[in-house]
Amino acid sequence: MADTYAELVETYREHLSEFEGEEKLELQRHIAVLSLERLGAVEDAVSDYVSILDDYPGDEGALAALEELYRKNARWEELIKIYDQRISLADDDAEKREFLMEMAHLYEHGMDRSEMAEERY
Repeated sequence: MADTYAELVETYREHLSEFEGEEKLELQRHIAVLSLERLGAVEDAVSDYVSILDDYPGDEGALAALEELYRKNARWEELIKIYDQRISLADDDAEKREFLMEMAHLYEHGMDRSEMAEERY
């Protein structure tokens, strides 16, 4: 069954350039989900979501997926970059503070860099 999904994902990738706009975005998301959930290909899914952000900066779905993947895989530096993006895209100060607190917590507890955490608090 995994071979079937691998072939499907490869076919989707081959035809991705034929799509534009919302259709392309939906296909990119579908490829990322299949890569992760059906193939267990974390690095491919990460690459897919990063590609979405390249084409659609600020895409909430891609940001949320990368945040989860980076957290689950202890990829703290990449997660910090996602928080930076989220802060720059935040609509209000409360939302910015929320991501700054997440970042500070990560620096303090995940990365053992209390000086960086202090700057965020």
